[in-house]
Amino acid sequence: MAKFLLRLILGLAAIGACYLGWYVVYQDAQAKAAAAPKVKPNDTLAVETAHVKRAAISDRIELVGSLTPHAEVAVRPRIGGYVRSLTVDLGDPVTIGQELARLDDQNQLEAVAQVAAALDVANAQVAVQKTEQELARKNWERQKKLLTDGGGTTQQVEQAQAAYDIATARITLEEAKVAQANSDLLRSKIVLDELRLLSPMAGVVAQRMIDVGNLAAPDAALLRIVDLSTVRTTVHVIERDYRRMRLGLDAEVRVDAYPNLVFRGQVARVAPVLDELTRTADIRIDVVNTDGLLKPGMYGRVSLRSGSEREGLVIPVTALIDGQRPAVYLPVGNPPRAERRSIEIGMVDGEIVEVLKGLSAGDEVITLGNRLIIPGQLVLKRPLEAGTESGVKTAAE
Repeated sequence: MAKFLLRLILGLAAIGACYLGWYVVYQDAQAKAAAAPKVKPNDTLAVETAHVKRAAISDRIELVGSLTPHAEVAVRPRIGGYVRSLTVDLGDPVTIGQELARLDDQNQLEAVAQVAAALDVANAQVAVQKTEQELARKNWERQKKLLTDGGGTTQQVEQAQAAYDIATARITLEEAKVAQANSDLLRSKIVLDELRLLSPMAGVVAQRMIDVGNLAAPDAALLRIVDLSTVRTTVHVIERDYRRMRLGLDAEVRVDAYPNLVFRGQVARVAPVLDELTRTADIRIDVVNTDGLLKPGMYGRVSLRSGSEREGLVIPVTALIDGQRPAVYLPVGNPPRAERRSIEIGMVDGEIVEVLKGLSAGDEVITLGNRLIIPGQLVLKRPLEAGTESGVKTAAE
């Protein structure tokens, strides 16, 4: 019981110490915040402005999807065996028909040699039977001549003819054995070739799942080859936008690995049906990967241009300020003061953004300096490169 009370007291003391430390830090932060210089509404801030205007807006659809290779294949052996050699490793480029690995082929080499020897025997037997057939033919011809000259009998002629027919049949039998031996040899060579695993396509080795000496099985992949000359992504388009999809539609793809690069692609396939559950259609986009920068598995943001344009109110995207909903600052009055106004935006097309509600053509919005402004702030509209006057703060200060 005493130990329990001691632990309880120590625990409460630790909690109290933590609270006291937090309170001290909090008070210090509050003091520093109070002492920090603040922008006052009567401080004049130099800003840049732009007018709301009408402009052509490209109709875009923004979607997301993962990148996948143009083609890929898992290399599997047709028959099992121990891996004797591997000629490629992870990341190595390969060509069509290149040997990737070889299974132990010693037993199969012996089998091929045995079948080849059997074929030689069969060919020799055919030669022997042909010689016997020729002897039987000559004997048959001689017996027929003797019968004609009166020195032979019909029985002798018939026996000679039967011997010739038997020799001919034996040739047919031996030739059949040769054909069978050829078939066995071909089958053995095919099995031998299957112990050499060749690349069915050009690409790079994306995965290696086995080492030399491991036992390979027909149901287990040894290597994975991918073709990265073109990458593709499949995005899902909702029913409302499906009518604008067509083959060859231009697409822009961006990935986090290269935030400043835009990769060009095209719509290669459009699903003829929509999914009943999601009411979306699969759209496949192919992107030529000339420099090999795009890798399967990357997360791609896709912007599809429908090819049509429409007119709308636009402002520079820099005029937008952060918040719960889109808003801008307008210089209002004389002298002008910053007025915050919430707006509703539509399409974002590069460096401009469409304004659906909240602004009218000709309105003036602040584009540079709006991050430092507080509502009611006095502003001076002028280009920053014109310099600053005494008592006037700039956006950089």
